[in-house]
Amino acid sequence: MSRVSKEDEAVWQVTTTGLVYIVADRQRAGRGLVVIAVGDLERYLAELAGRGLDVPPTETVGSEPMNVVFHDPDGNTIKVFAAPDT
Repeated sequence: MSRVSKEDEAVWQVTTTGLVYIVADRQRAGRGLVVIAVGDLERYLAELAGRGLDVPPTETVGSEPMNVVFHDPDGNTIKVFAAPDT
C-alpha cells in the first residue's frame, strides 16, 4: 500500500508493522536518514557494540522516546529509537 501524504513525501506500508517514509529534502540531497524502531533498545545497542560498532550515548528530547543517532563518513544518519509499547 502506498500513500502520498503531501507533495514532497510518500509512505509505503511494507509489512504489518513496517513502513517506508520518503521525504524530499534538498538540503540533505545525496545523503540519507533512516529511522528504525526496536522493541528493546538496550539489547539492540549491546548487540551492535558486540559487533564492534561504537555506540553513542542514548538521548531523550522532550516527549521523544529514548534514541541513539549514528552518523557515517558520507553524511548519512541512522536514528534508532525505543518503540512505544503497543
